[in-house]
Amino acid sequence: RRRPAHPRAHVTMALAWLLAASVAQGFMVSPRRAGLVLRAEVSVSLEKPLGLLLEEREDAQGVVVAEILESGSAWSCSDLSEGLRLVSASGVDCSSLGLDQVMETIGAASSPVRLVFSTDTCSLKVVDGDAATFVTAKAGDNLRKALLGAGAKVYDFKGVLTNCNGAGQCGTCVVALDDDEFAPRSEWEAAKLKGRPENHRLACQVLVAGDQATVTLRPPK
Repeated sequence: RRRPAHPRAHVTMALAWLLAASVAQGFMVSPRRAGLVLRAEVSVSLEKPLGLLLEEREDAQGVVVAEILESGSAWSCSDLSEGLRLVSASGVDCSSLGLDQVMETIGAASSPVRLVFSTDTCSLKVVDGDAATFVTAKAGDNLRKALLGAGAKVYDFKGVLTNCNGAGQCGTCVVALDDDEFAPRSEWEAAKLKGRPENHRLACQVLVAGDQATVTLRPPK
């Protein structure tokens, strides 16, 4: 039996087995937006084998827990949940490692393995004309998907009819970003946005990062 899964398309997945021994949890509130961004850190000391299904993040920077299986006693750890990002394993920084490297690190570690997880969220202030709402997205989420999932009107009427469904070809999902820590435009994206200000981005080409950002929908050129 499995806990409810959180399937994602086009990701590499691997299975590692863990038995839970002890859990400690702490919380930190970002000083940049106190009360809006909550970061939880979970430190777990576990005996092998694990009971976690891990998957690589969309940006290939680290892995997250995709599923927790009853066959390992991570199942009984109430503080562990799908979506947690692996920060370190036995003192080795795993935050930017690919899935294969993470699996090698865990495999080589002595039992019990000390694992540190975190859940990082970004508070998006979404501006649509005179209205503003707040949307919480996970680090590594595709910005376009996060906005559409929250009901934001990313497209104008023409864009609704002609958008390329996030393939980066139509240029209709343009947003303006401020106060963000997102990665800069790629050369390809800059070419698609030629003539627009530097803070104009294709939402489908942006991965969420940092604690906060202001996203203005459908900005004029």
